[in-house]
Amino acid sequence: MIDVLTGIQIAVLGVSYLALGIGYVPGLRMNRATIALVSSAVLIALGTLSLDEAWRAIDANTIVFLLSMMVVNAYLSYAGFFKLALLYLLRFTRSPLGLLGLLTVGTGILSALFLNDTLALVSTPLTVQLTRSLKLNPVPYLLAIAGATNIGSVATLSGNPQNY
Repeated sequence: MIDVLTGIQIAVLGVSYLALGIGYVPGLRMNRATIALVSSAVLIALGTLSLDEAWRAIDANTIVFLLSMMVVNAYLSYAGFFKLALLYLLRFTRSPLGLLGLLTVGTGILSALFLNDTLALVSTPLTVQLTRSLKLNPVPYLLAIAGATNIGSVATLSGNPQNY
């Protein structure tokens, strides 16, 4: 039999996953990051895990990597890299299908040379800016990049996920 505290913890997790799936909490100004932060604070307050266990669950290397890639992306955008890359991509193809193929093959090949996480973080803003400027739906292009980065990284010796 599930006691009351366990039921509350399961309910908090269920509501959290639902809100994360939707992407926001209706009626509140909470995005996914805020939802994750509030949910983890509530679970810690309920005693699901201790504060020390929560701190140990955070991988500092991953956080530093993601933060540094976001900084690199911001500076690439500020320097005009994405606009320049957009011009070069448009020289090779004029059709949306050709662009999709070019992005897929290029991302897959580059993912075999670099970490797929890095390539996904760098190519996403490029793809979003490209599709916005051409007034195309970004979803097929972003899905192609996601698939291509995984396929490209599987083709390497370290595989996907990378063997540490």
